[in-house]
Amino acid sequence: MHRALRAAVAAASAGRALSSAGAAASRPSHYPRAPCWGAAAPWARWLCSGRETLSYDVVIVGAGPAGLAAAIRLKQLCRAADTDLSVCVLEKGSEVGAHVLSGNVFEPRALDELIPKWRQEDAPIRVPVSSDKFWFLTKNQAWTLPSPFDNKGNYVISLSQLVRWMATKAEELGVEVYPGFAASEILYDENQIVTGVATNDVGIAKDGRITLLAEGCRGSLSEVWEIEEGKHDPGSVVHTVGWPLDSKTYGGSFLYHLDDRQLAIGLVVALNYRNPFLSPYDEFQKFKQHPAIRKLLEGGTVIQYGARTLNEGGFQSIPYPVFPGGAIIGCSAGFLNVPKIKGTHTAMKSGMLAAEATFKALVEGSSMELYWENLKKSWIWEELHKARNYRPAFEHGLIPGMALSALERYIYKGKSPYTLKHGKPDHEATDMANLHAPIQYPKPDGQITFDVPTSLYRSNTNHEHDQPPHLRLRDSAIPERVNLPLYAGPESRYCPARVYEYVSDENGDPKLHINAQNCLHCKACDIKDPKQNIEWTVPEGGGGPGYTVM
Repeated sequence: MHRALRAAVAAASAGRALSSAGAAASRPSHYPRAPCWGAAAPWARWLCSGRETLSYDVVIVGAGPAGLAAAIRLKQLCRAADTDLSVCVLEKGSEVGAHVLSGNVFEPRALDELIPKWRQEDAPIRVPVSSDKFWFLTKNQAWTLPSPFDNKGNYVISLSQLVRWMATKAEELGVEVYPGFAASEILYDENQIVTGVATNDVGIAKDGRITLLAEGCRGSLSEVWEIEEGKHDPGSVVHTVGWPLDSKTYGGSFLYHLDDRQLAIGLVVALNYRNPFLSPYDEFQKFKQHPAIRKLLEGGTVIQYGARTLNEGGFQSIPYPVFPGGAIIGCSAGFLNVPKIKGTHTAMKSGMLAAEATFKALVEGSSMELYWENLKKSWIWEELHKARNYRPAFEHGLIPGMALSALERYIYKGKSPYTLKHGKPDHEATDMANLHAPIQYPKPDGQITFDVPTSLYRSNTNHEHDQPPHLRLRDSAIPERVNLPLYAGPESRYCPARVYEYVSDENGDPKLHINAQNCLHCKACDIKDPKQNIEWTVPEGGGGPGYTVM
């Protein structure tokens, strides 16, 4: 799945947008200046009868690359200054890494800065990129093009395994990491300064003098396979564009050879696609039937399946990341480099910069504004500025997009005198059903392609059946009154877990039924619904997918 033009962070997974795509590249004049904190500042308390409160200097929401990098950097600074700050990291997954999904070619630049000796510390980064190919697919052919990627010195990894390792490093430094705790509410004091978060299932408030939101938006539609020994080429990287997507739909695929005969394979589909009959899940199954792909997978076994959205608005969509009481870091703020198809290194660096600003705010009494200032001076800013025109170039279609991208890379080299703009938001891009013909997808064969229940089983997804529903309709009449007659019920197709389906009621009339227990937490519904009628809220902690090798 591909989240386009809407780089908004969920307020601690509560579905409340703190910032949105299209934010200006400087602090808006109306935005309140971040306050200062000194070492003697009083604890920020949320006084709520009946709620247990745990107080920390810093609360970080999300144990992904950005959140853990921030936690590690904070504790490193504490050791260097011979002081101490209490740091807590909350993770809604049942364990660290359970909700982290990304076929990943890892650029170690940020990790080199954070943990310079990581190569001697048994990090799960063992497979260097050995080859780098770029294919243009037609229905039956794979045409090799010059690779626009430079992956020399990068590694093919499992991101879920990397964050598990990072969590152990954070704990060794004294960070408290709490998996299975879903932050559902932002806490404020009487001056509307953020003072922490609350969990919805166990009634515990985590108060902090500074809160960092790192609930990223990172992933794709992907599987991890175990393939035959003779077909496995550790470190081999392949990216494709073209088939099965039409020329107006942005997207592409990846095939990354890990170790132990494992292959990460995935398809990215931009959610600003027009045809309401398009099903990203079925496009992925269709992609695997391509002759060049099928022969690689035949004889293999699927180990895991998953899906998540990407925020790929890039430089034009970076929000002002500082708010009174904290900051937004990582992919929550949209630091994905689209032409590189990488965001882990930028997410980690943003967490480190936020940690440095946090330390100075708490120990030296400076402002969190320093995070924003240093972000604009960092290599993140330079990298994303150079890459700013690649994604919006494809608003004009595949061939014009590739031509403009080539111009950016080989002629302007990231220094073009113009900045392209993005198109309309994803949900507004969906056409009426009468403008398109239904798409007939082939039935799954059970060997290379699979039905949704089979794939869902491989995601290890689980939610308690008696918990309150976390997927809510703002207007219960819109599905039958608008979505079904005008858009042919697109929610039954854009969801990669078939959470939404239309069933007949007692009168034989179609009625939307929500299978919330199937939810992969990809949040595509919150983005793509034509009338923005679906609100994704945080379920109980520990629920959702259970990724181990994604």
